[in-house]
Amino acid sequence: MWLQKLKIAIVEEDIEIINTLLEDVPLLREDKEIDEAQTLLHEALVLVVKLQNNTKNLMIKIKKNIDFLNAIEGTSFNKLDIVS
Repeated sequence: MWLQKLKIAIVEEDIEIINTLLEDVPLLREDKEIDEAQTLLHEALVLVVKLQNNTKNLMIKIKKNIDFLNAIEGTSFNKLDIVS
């Protein structure tokens, strides 16, 4: 059951459920279950790193947009500025 929930959480990229599942890891006794859990936990780690990198990239883009907006804040675009 726990392994199935972890699989679903990884497919759905649901970090909250993954965190909840990691707080209550059951004792796995069979080699097959242990191997499957190890593989799924690796996939969960890959997912977290991917989402972390996406968040970092989005934060960089937001910072650049804020810097751009701050740079043009005093600039007026209502006038047509033509130099003859």
